[in-house]
Amino acid sequence: PDVETLLHWSRHLKRLHESAPERAAAAEELLSSIEAWRDRTAEMFMMAPGQVLAAHVGVKVAYTQSDTVEALKAAGVRIKNVQELADIVQAWKQENSQLEAAESGPTMIFPEKSWTPARMWSMALYKKRGKNLPTWEVSWNRFQVEGRSPETIAMTQESGKPIQVRTVITHLLNALDFGKTLDFRRLITCSAAEPPDKAKWEKLEHAADVGQVDIMTLDNLTGEPQKEMMRELVGSEMVDKEFADKTEEEKALMSMWYHQLKWWQHLKRANFPVKFEEELEPAAKRARK
Repeated sequence: PDVETLLHWSRHLKRLHESAPERAAAAEELLSSIEAWRDRTAEMFMMAPGQVLAAHVGVKVAYTQSDTVEALKAAGVRIKNVQELADIVQAWKQENSQLEAAESGPTMIFPEKSWTPARMWSMALYKKRGKNLPTWEVSWNRFQVEGRSPETIAMTQESGKPIQVRTVITHLLNALDFGKTLDFRRLITCSAAEPPDKAKWEKLEHAADVGQVDIMTLDNLTGEPQKEMMRELVGSEMVDKEFADKTEEEKALMSMWYHQLKWWQHLKRANFPVKFEEELEPAAKRARK
């Protein structure tokens, strides 16, 4: 497990250097600060550095960005002045909060006309509800065939009970697994659609890479594979915290990323040609060709 922790950190940094060099530098800076604290503490208590903080524990703290005494002790930090380490991590997070907040990117480009996957996802399993169509297909028919909006579909369910608009969005994305045509241009006019921008897409790709999640061979993105990706996206401390203990801001952030995961999952399975605004050639340049 100790070696795996170090390898996990190495993969994490490698991907960050490729996709977000500023975040990679910040992550390395945090680990350096943790190691500097370890060395100072070792000298203070006349201990070997490894007795104060094992290498894999230092990496774990840097990766999870744990900044409470309770979390640090749980990670394996047992030294007396653990509060000082918590303060170091907290200061780093405050310094880098603007970097995280500023990250955004160009919006995803969708075709003008409805788009159809070349084929069904190889592991798509069609299940009826008794004699009734699957829920996702009911929503898809109402949206794609009848021209209803996601908001209307959400409010007018067969059961008479409304559902979340994001649930309808998930139904429509799920239809891609089965090779269904989808009018993305109409879909994204719904405010709840929120497809990933370039920055979020790159974070999702990075999280899958670090967590070694192969969405094409995974039956469902639930359980541990989903948790592994979420830990990379929002941090282990937030993911592992009991739901009742999460702040409203944390719940909202995790809800946003769960929704982004749905987009990523189904677009990847459908082999959708993901492009973003800045990747399109300017019209004037295309005209000169």
